[in-house]
Amino acid sequence: MRRHSMQPIEINGLTLVFLITILICMNPHLLVKSVWLS
Repeated sequence: MRRHSMQPIEINGLTLVFLITILICMNPHLLVKSVWLS
C-alpha cells in the first residue's frame, strides 16, 4: 500500500463537502435555486 500515490478518482466526504462549499460561495444563487426547487 502506497500512501503517497494519490488517486483523483476516489473522493472522500470531506473533499466533496469542501468543493460544494466553494461552489456555494462562488454561486449563492445556485443555493437559492435549489432551496426553491426543493
